[in-house]
Amino acid sequence: MIKSTRKSAAMVGLSMVLMAGSLAAKEEPGITVSPMIGYTWLGDGVEDTDHWSLGLGYQFDSPWAIELVYADAETDFEKLAGDVDFTRWHVDGLYHLNTWGDVRPYLSFGVGEGDYDFSSLSSESNTLFNVGAGVKYAFAKNTAVRADLKMFEGDGFEPAQAAFAVGIHHVFARSIGNTVIAPTPLDSDQDGVYDDVDQCPGTVMGIMVDGLGCEKDDDKDGVLNSVDECPDTTNTKAKIDSKGCYVRLMETVAIELDVEFDFDSSKSRAEHQSEVKRVSDFMQMYPDTMVVIEGHTDSRGDEDYNMALSQDRAETIASMLVNEFGISVDRVKAVGVGEGRPLAPNDTAEGRQINRRVIGVVEATVEVLETR
Repeated sequence: MIKSTRKSAAMVGLSMVLMAGSLAAKEEPGITVSPMIGYTWLGDGVEDTDHWSLGLGYQFDSPWAIELVYADAETDFEKLAGDVDFTRWHVDGLYHLNTWGDVRPYLSFGVGEGDYDFSSLSSESNTLFNVGAGVKYAFAKNTAVRADLKMFEGDGFEPAQAAFAVGIHHVFARSIGNTVIAPTPLDSDQDGVYDDVDQCPGTVMGIMVDGLGCEKDDDKDGVLNSVDECPDTTNTKAKIDSKGCYVRLMETVAIELDVEFDFDSSKSRAEHQSEVKRVSDFMQMYPDTMVVIEGHTDSRGDEDYNMALSQDRAETIASMLVNEFGISVDRVKAVGVGEGRPLAPNDTAEGRQINRRVIGVVEATVEVLETR
């Protein structure tokens, strides 16, 4: 009587643990199958033995599951002749605790019947109550290795005391007869992107597309690869035509030379160096350009003398371009203009100084990109 009371108290205690929801971990619902083998510890007078079992059940959309278990074992009396055929079946409730990685522990309790066939004596059946605990280790989708230990109490003859078992546990996650076969995704334009995500249906076969099924524009110029005749137009500030090419314009660029000379002198000044270098740099950048260097004087002195002086001044600058900066001689022309084209009035000292000058203009026609 005392032994039975203690077992009943243990079962009530485990049931209270099962009802605690704070540790619950939700399981995938479906029909479960668990073939297992194990070992049964029997009561006095009967040898302990191995057994096999099969469990069929259902995992609810919650931590709870229900399972019908059938087990079969054969053993012998310890002192008497003859053997014992022992079968048991029981309906168990399972409650799964928190999952740690692929490991899912659970507690169980249930009730059923044990049948004992004593070959040399008689047969007997009695009600069996059980409590237990176990663990599942998932090694594939919906499939796990399972092990559990159960304690038994009967209401009459009770050779079964405890049983340990290991086996395979599998969940058929979809109801039998209601399996929905997913339709094969469609790719109507056969561009490798399914219709449900294809934002550019009807793409011509063979054209490379992006992840949304739209034709690629590798240089990001707004013109698709199939019609882009200039596939490397990556300047985002330039205008692009319908063929994917830069819109180009012809533009005239120029640089002016303007240096002054001392009175009655054709010798270069120190500041001439930087001015002549600017012209040289421009002419080297545009190798098809030419320059005409014009020499000028003020109105003082003989006209013929001034003509010769202006020629000397023009040749001084031309010589600097050729000899000091490497511009080809056939690209430079020196012309003396004399006093005939004054830039300022010759009746003041300031005006006459301005007129003692050498000027030149270099122009080039270049192709530039039109900007947006």
